[in-house]
This record gives sequence, C-alpha cells and structure tokens, in this order.
Amino acid sequence: MNAPEDAIGTILGGRYRLVALLGSGRSASVYLAEDLSLQRQVAVKVVRPDHAQDPQFQARFATEARAVAALNHPSILRVYDWGDDGSTPYVVLEYLSGGSLQDHLDRHQPISLSQVVALGAQAARGLAYAHSRGLVHGDLKPSNLLFDEEGRVRVTDFGSIEAPFDPFAQGEDDLDHDRVRYASPEEALGGTVDAKSDVYTLALMLYEAATGAPAFHSSSPIATLMARVGVPLPHHPTLGPLDDVLARAAAPEREARLDAEGLADRLDALAQSLPAPEPLHLGPVLADTASSLPTLGFTPPSADELTQAVPLVGATAATTAVAVAPEPATGATTPEQSPASSAPEASADEPSRRWWPWLVGVLAVLLVAAVAVIVASGVFGSSALVPNVVGLSQSQATQVAQANGWTLSVGPGEVSQSVPTGQVITQSPTAGSKIKGTRTITVVVSLGPPLVTVPNVVGTSCAQALTALSNNSLVGSCPPTSVVYSSTVPAGKVAQYTYDGMVNPAQVPEGATVLLVVSSGVAPQSVPSVTGSTYPQAAATLASAGFSTIKSTQASTKYATGIVIGTTPPAGTPLAKGTEVTVLVSSGPPNVAVPSVIGDTADQAVAALTAAGLTPNVVGTVGTVTTVDPAVGTQVAPGSTVTVTLTAPSSTTTSSTP
Repeated sequence: MNAPEDAIGTILGGRYRLVALLGSGRSASVYLAEDLSLQRQVAVKVVRPDHAQDPQFQARFATEARAVAALNHPSILRVYDWGDDGSTPYVVLEYLSGGSLQDHLDRHQPISLSQVVALGAQAARGLAYAHSRGLVHGDLKPSNLLFDEEGRVRVTDFGSIEAPFDPFAQGEDDLDHDRVRYASPEEALGGTVDAKSDVYTLALMLYEAATGAPAFHSSSPIATLMARVGVPLPHHPTLGPLDDVLARAAAPEREARLDAEGLADRLDALAQSLPAPEPLHLGPVLADTASSLPTLGFTPPSADELTQAVPLVGATAATTAVAVAPEPATGATTPEQSPASSAPEASADEPSRRWWPWLVGVLAVLLVAAVAVIVASGVFGSSALVPNVVGLSQSQATQVAQANGWTLSVGPGEVSQSVPTGQVITQSPTAGSKIKGTRTITVVVSLGPPLVTVPNVVGTSCAQALTALSNNSLVGSCPPTSVVYSSTVPAGKVAQYTYDGMVNPAQVPEGATVLLVVSSGVAPQSVPSVTGSTYPQAAATLASAGFSTIKSTQASTKYATGIVIGTTPPAGTPLAKGTEVTVLVSSGPPNVAVPSVIGDTADQAVAALTAAGLTPNVVGTVGTVTTVDPAVGTQVAPGSTVTVTLTAPSSTTTSSTP
C-alpha cells in the first residue's frame, strides 16, 4: 500500500474491511471499516508502511495498544482489538460519527462558554483517569477530541506513536504545526512531557474554542513556541469566569499547574453557575460514505450502555397481588326456600347481622390504606434499570445517575488500595437490576490508599532515601534532573522530597511515588560591581555578598590613585560563595621612559621632554645636551622633572714658531 487510499477494500485480520479514509498522519492512517464478524462500523488505525518495517516501532506500537485497550472510561475512545496483518500493524477503535473539535474550529462554528466548560470537563476526566493509570497522552490536539452522535466527548490517540517532539532538532518547515500550537513550555524547550503537560495543552485548546483564536500565535513556529515559555496565558474578555480556571491550568511552571482531576473539578463547579449547554451542532463524518454502507445487524454500545451492567438473562420483575375473599351470603332466599321456613332462621341470626357490616367497613378502610401505601411506594409504578456508576468519579456518577432519572446519595468513604481516590467503589442497588419505587443510588467513594508516614530523608544520599521510603511502603524517584540549590544541605544529598506539589509532606498515600530533590550546593552569587569605590569599601561590599578579597594595583589614566578599577572575575560573574575575588586598585597613570635627548639643542630637548609628559630643566645657555638626569630610559612618573645640561663645543687654537 503506497498511498493511504490504496488500502480501501483491504480486509485486515480476515475481519475488518477498510471502507473509507478518515484521516492520515505521519505514522498512521485511520479508516472507517466494517467488522465482518460482529457486523458493525469501527475505526481502524493502520501503521504506515515506512514505520511498519521498524521492529522497535512495532514493539512500541504493540505495548501502547495493550495499555490503551485496558482503559475503560466514558470519555476515552474504546479500543476493541489490535493485531498485525503480515507487515501491517493496526488497532481497532470505536467509531464516532460526530466529528472532532478540530472540525468545529475549521468550520468557525461558535461554541458557547457553557459548551466549552462541559466538553472540557469531560476531556479532563478522561485524562485524569488515564493519568491515574500511568498513561500520558503527550500529543493532545483538537483532532483527538471526538464527539459521538449525542455530543459527548471521547479522547483518542493515547500513547502517541509519533517520535518525541524536539523543535530544535528539525527545521521550522518540518515542525508539526498542531504540536507547535498546543505544546507546553517544557515541550517547547525540548524537555520531557508529563501529565501536567497534557493539562496545559487541553487549556490552550479550550482557550481557542472559547475565544476563536489560538493563544501565543507569533510570526514563525519557533517564535510561537518561545512566546509561551515563562509567560502566563493571556487574558481574554470572552472567557469570563473561565479565565481564572484556564490561567491555573496553563501556568508556565509545572509545579503551579492544575492536574487533570483538579481542572475537571473546577470546570464541573463552574458549570453549576452557567446556563445548561445547548447541544453542539455536529456534522457527520463521511456522511455520504456512511449512509451508503449496508445495514448492519449490530451497533456499537452507547456511552450509557458502557457504564451499565447487563441484566441477567431471563430475570423478571417481581409482582405483588392482593387477594380479596368473596363476600359472605347476604341472606337472600333461594327458590327452594319458603318465607315461612326461613323466618325463624332469620330471627336466630339477627344479632350477627347487626355487626358484620361494621367489620366489612373497617376491612375496606384498611384495604384502601394498604393500597395507598403500596401505590405510594411505587410497587405498581414502572420499574427502572439501575445504571452502573462503579469506577466513576463522584461528579461523573452524579451525571450518569441524573441522566437516567436517579439521584445519587454518597455514603461514608472507604480506604482502598485498588480504587483511585474519588472513584465509586460500590453502589446500592446493584447495577443492571430493575427497581420500583424511590430512585436513589447510594454509593461508597474511595478515600484512596491509607496514609503512611514519610521518613525524613533530607541530608541522606539517594540510595539511602530510596531504601528508607521502600521500608515505609513507598516508592522513591531520584532523577538526575531533579536538583535544587541549598545553603544548608551539601551537594549530592537529598535537599527535599515532594508529592503532588507538597514539599516534605508528613504523610502520603501508601504506595505513592515520592520525588527526591538533590542539592547542587550553595546557589552561585553574582559578583557585585565595586568600580569607583576605595578598596576598603569594595572589600566590605564583596564580603557582604559572601566573597573574600585580595588587593592588586594597576596603573590607570582613568581612575585616580587608590580608586578601584574593577575586579577579577568581572562584576556579574556567578561564583560560589567563599570564592576569592581580586580587587584591582589604581596606582595612578603609568610611568614614562625618559626620552633620549643627548646631542639635542636646548629647544629640541625641551620639546621632546614636554611631549613625553615630563618637565624639562635646562642647565647652560649654549651648546648641546651632554647629560640627562634621570638618565635616558629611566621610568619616571608623568610630570617628573628631567634636567639636561648644555655644553658648548671647545675652540681649537693653532700657533706657529717663527
């Protein structure tokens, strides 16, 4: 299969016939398909041939397919099956006909604030469920939020099989524009992504859905990525009360960012103050193709059906009947009886005939009261199927119950090792049963694992800390990138430990992973500027910053003698406290060498000495310079007096003897 369209008509695994191409990415294509075994429509994600030949890619694809198939949540797209048809790995997914959030954005369809909050809460719940099971999406975008025909959201493409995103390892023309638009700050810097990176990306998507414009859009892909690093989400008047929620979900620092569960809780709370959302205007995906498919005998279960247990086959509703005995004879005569023969008998029964009507009346009143009580209890009303809310969060359980005409009653919570905090452990009545009468479901919500004491591991090595945590039924993590400066803990030792944003917590849930943060020593201090001060002043300033000093002199034409010229290392250099800093103090202008003026006339000597910055002193009036004091070449301070002595040439006399 070269082009994705060439695969249409192919039957994978002897079961799934590819009908139409729904979309294609760098590593896989998605098709509408027929499940020939169960006779239903499904979506099939097929790995592209160039990736299918990579054994490492195939192994990773299989591992991720198993992990995603284990997810069971009403806001996550169901995975039905996966396999490898020869050299073609594929995964079979639930098919949804409502399109994606990307379709809405592409059509510029207005999405109300209530709709944005509702779909955001559903998506956040799905992410929280996946995160609680150790699965991070890592490549969330509007095309990953799909809608069923009733407008409910499903998150898809967990465990992306794309290569890790490194914006600096590829040219701008090769960048995935969707990942550029919705990348987190840590991803923009080429770092690793985690659960809170998913939350940041979802916040950007909700921002765009509500405002109609992407956040942090700039002139180029790299500029767009860098625009969000260290920068909070821009405010927008359209967001209204959603502004603060998205600002916390898109905090540039991971530590300050909401997790998925926190975002879902805040969106659910906000929804209570907003008008009920209108149904989204959904456009069918491949409407012509879908309508032309043969009528299949089986349809995928709805989201409600996925959250309900199947009733036992053959179970019947209990019935209640009230039996009423026939009235006794009223004493009417039969044709065989004559009035004469019955007269004495009537006289004998007369006392009983006076009280039995009262008995019948009392019984009638009691019967009416009993019927009223039974009717009020709902026994004669229609029975209702109990929905399944086990495994859902309390807010999700409330929504499912209300959608099916039930109310939710929350009983005392229970500690649980297996059920995540906030999810329903048990319900009463049992899901799938049919109940008449009061429609109330009582649930027990998980309080999470029991709390255990965290040992104080500050000041120990990573190995010692991991052992101490393990002994307390906890898991330790000591990544090399988890470091912090500390003025009290030596470098290489544990400076602090965190869990769920809490620093050095006293207690955490049993089995929790505690992040160990290692000290990298005292934080470097920038060398302060002391130029222009005296040495004592400079030494005091540097000492207050934690540095020791040593004095060194240096000639300077700019600074007077005794004034600080600068430092070595220069001001602004980060240094560990206690480092020695050399303070350079001016010794005044540099010395000058006495120029050679021997043999010069007085005028020449004066000119040369003056040009050198020296003060000439001429001894004698005629002749040329014969001596210089100080001597030629001597280094003297500028302005020093140099004495030159002139000597007249001697005259020669010639005499002759007659």
